[in-house]
Amino acid sequence: MLVKAVGTSCTWFERLNTSFILDNCILLDTPQGSYKTIKKYIELEKDVKYIFITHFHSDHFTDLHTILDHIMKKSDKKKFVTVFGPKGIRKRLLKCMIF
Repeated sequence: MLVKAVGTSCTWFERLNTSFILDNCILLDTPQGSYKTIKKYIELEKDVKYIFITHFHSDHFTDLHTILDHIMKKSDKKKFVTVFGPKGIRKRLLKCMIF
């Protein structure tokens, strides 16, 4: 398994909060600011198949809607990304997404 550390810090430091890319197709947590950094490592619209959100603290899921929006706008065909998260993830996503 290939693991890329996108961020390895916590809220109180200048570095990006904890986020990982696994095997170039799985995102683990999407903290604020991770969208710009993740785009440097992979092509979101081609590579991402799964996104895991560990919990609803903002330093773990704030950029989720931005990443999904990018994938939807840049993908040539309808691409499905499976999002796993805590109970209520679907409701939170529906509030944030613009269709």
